[in-house]
Amino acid sequence: MAILFDLTDETLHRVLEFVTNDRESLENASVVNTTGASTKSSFLSSCANGTIAKNVLNHPSRDLLFIFSETLIFDGALKGWTLDTAEKDLQFPLGHIRHVTSQPWNSEELFDMAYARSFLHLPRIQTICAYGMLDYLDNELDSEDDELLLTHLDDYLLPFPVSTSPITELTIVGCLRFGAPDSTTACRALTKVRVRVDDELYSYGWPDRKELAEAVMKYKGSLEDLDIDINVSRLPNPDPVLEETYSHMSRIQTVAVPITDFFKGFWSNGVENCIKVVLDRIPQGIQVLKPRSQRFIESWLSSSNDVFLEPYLEGIIELLDEAGLQGRFSKFRVLDLSEAFVDDPIMFATMSIKELARPRGVKCLLYN
Repeated sequence: MAILFDLTDETLHRVLEFVTNDRESLENASVVNTTGASTKSSFLSSCANGTIAKNVLNHPSRDLLFIFSETLIFDGALKGWTLDTAEKDLQFPLGHIRHVTSQPWNSEELFDMAYARSFLHLPRIQTICAYGMLDYLDNELDSEDDELLLTHLDDYLLPFPVSTSPITELTIVGCLRFGAPDSTTACRALTKVRVRVDDELYSYGWPDRKELAEAVMKYKGSLEDLDIDINVSRLPNPDPVLEETYSHMSRIQTVAVPITDFFKGFWSNGVENCIKVVLDRIPQGIQVLKPRSQRFIESWLSSSNDVFLEPYLEGIIELLDEAGLQGRFSKFRVLDLSEAFVDDPIMFATMSIKELARPRGVKCLLYN
């Protein structure tokens, strides 16, 4: 007979699932060894009793422990219980929390931005990762169907801080018509920003590009990593307000944005040079550049001779001509095209890109 904790984690999960869902029994299992401590964590999330403070204070080596992970996780099904428990547990060390993740357990669930907004006020907070966010969710959803979700919303209607939050890294994924710029400007000195509109939520609207540009520019002297994915168009924006902010960031090292952000013009059949690269939008100190377009990959896979992509491939070649120790982009080390172009051996343009990158010390990544 096998020793229980010699079983794989996956098998042990199944055993615990059939044996018990009682919190006390699962907590007792955790004291057997480290395997027990890690395996029972997912089941504790479904037990609506016990206290948050007990879990946190018993594990002082962690930044924050809830559901036995290193992040604070809000699940819609447990939100009411979580907030009730936190209200009763006055010892819950909110003042020591440094990392928070607000993430639905499934892709169909949404959170109002107000829930994540409250964590901006924590005194030692460093990073926030908020997924499934939607502005003013209480106005979008039917209150009868989502009574639990909105029960405690009034307790979380704190205003956005104004340049006072100590956060240095901010990730927001969802649909944020207003919340993305406001969350960004709430911080004192951001070094990393990631804003992405979920493809499944685009119908709710998009962040205002001008407001987002103003928010990003506020940190032009501190931002080192910028990842913005809010454009599904295959054409350059005719009003490049956000696009022209990138080159003003003095400490930026990594930029991941839609490939169209580095181009201007329009598409017209039979017209040459209608779309051209704008190298001045690329920061000279760039080390890692990730121009992305999922639609380009889809077009490539459906037709490898799509002439629409040619101006963009030519623009990438122009960029690499300026790389290398003696070039304008002397610090350029990684060109990540894995979300834009396919590594197609029969395409002359992709072969040229790889051949240009290698002697210039640039690692080139393509979709494979």
